[in-house]
Amino acid sequence: MITSVNMLKLLKYYFTLLPECIFLLIWLGIQCYLFTDTFTGFKKNPSFASTNALTGSGVALAKACASVINFNAAVLVGSMCKIGLSWLKRIPMINFIFPVDRYLQLHRISSISIGLFSLIHTIAHYINYSKIPTSWLSLAVLTGPGATGHVLWLTLILITTTSFIKKIKRWKFEVFWYCHYVSFAFLLVLSFHGAFCFVKRDSPPDCPGAKTWKWLIGPVSFFILELLIKTLRSRRFTFISKVIIHQSDVVEVQIKKPSFIYKPGQYVQLKCPEVSLLQWHPFTITSAPEEGFISLHIRAVGDWTKKFSMRLGAKFDGKSGKLTNYEAPEQLPDILIDGPYGSVSENYDKFEVAICIGAGIGQTPFSSILKSMWYSLTHPYNSLKLKKVLFIQISKEIQVNLNLI
Repeated sequence: MITSVNMLKLLKYYFTLLPECIFLLIWLGIQCYLFTDTFTGFKKNPSFASTNALTGSGVALAKACASVINFNAAVLVGSMCKIGLSWLKRIPMINFIFPVDRYLQLHRISSISIGLFSLIHTIAHYINYSKIPTSWLSLAVLTGPGATGHVLWLTLILITTTSFIKKIKRWKFEVFWYCHYVSFAFLLVLSFHGAFCFVKRDSPPDCPGAKTWKWLIGPVSFFILELLIKTLRSRRFTFISKVIIHQSDVVEVQIKKPSFIYKPGQYVQLKCPEVSLLQWHPFTITSAPEEGFISLHIRAVGDWTKKFSMRLGAKFDGKSGKLTNYEAPEQLPDILIDGPYGSVSENYDKFEVAICIGAGIGQTPFSSILKSMWYSLTHPYNSLKLKKVLFIQISKEIQVNLNLI
């Protein structure tokens, strides 16, 4: 039997999901509006009467899908502007309407939407080609829209395959990372895809012109600005002060960067130019802000993490691949760190009860939080809203838990 207390708890739980539901409805609503408005607008436009008479609703359907694709392409680029998202997170009203912490989920569903509407867009144009009294193959392959459309599909398949297959993303992160650079080619080709005057008006001006660039100019400009900011702040004075080897192939790196200010639960982007000139890898900060240094616990499970651990002095067994020994190098490598970036766990101090659940290396966010709690209790400098903390940790080895916390 559901009591009034349980009902109240249930309502509170669903209230926490309200921002995500509101934003999802807004996102779906914008897509429905763009699709409907473009479709009906093209069908009713007298300038395209001959095109509609020849292809029926085919071109109108393709154009409507293109509008949704343009919108989601802008959302994809915007969801990767992490500095701007971290700034938006500080504004309560915006943070309520737009769940900033879910930007990765937004990135994924936008990419799924692009794939779905691209498929409908392509099928619609294939049908349109069959209705035009010209060679179907030459229209589909040799024309500007046809050639760029197939290039877009190749890049889309490459990006999607390496993103949604977990084995590739987890164990061959480099494949996922470098294939994602194809996104720049995708956006560039997408900007020119509609600029070949394939669909002409019945009256001057003949060519409607490309519209994709209008959707992308804003997000891409912000993204480039963030790259400049990231480059400048990542190159501020930074050095590795200490390396500690733990069980389960975990290497702890302690870093000094005087200009760096962070909160418990946040994460950084780390790059080691000696290992890779392009790759940035996200790692949760495991130290507390009160400790005066930044510590990262890195588990050597992929190519980059193993190469970085070896450059720090870690030795691995050739057969098992397990970390067996440590030999301090003559000189520790130069590194760059960028951030901090926000995460869901950094909001722990806004509640009276916090439940922390982590498995394996996934316990790292709570290391910083628990340490900061301890400092707040032993050296109080502000009031702590938290009254109760439940910490559940799962690990194969007890020593890992002790060393991590």
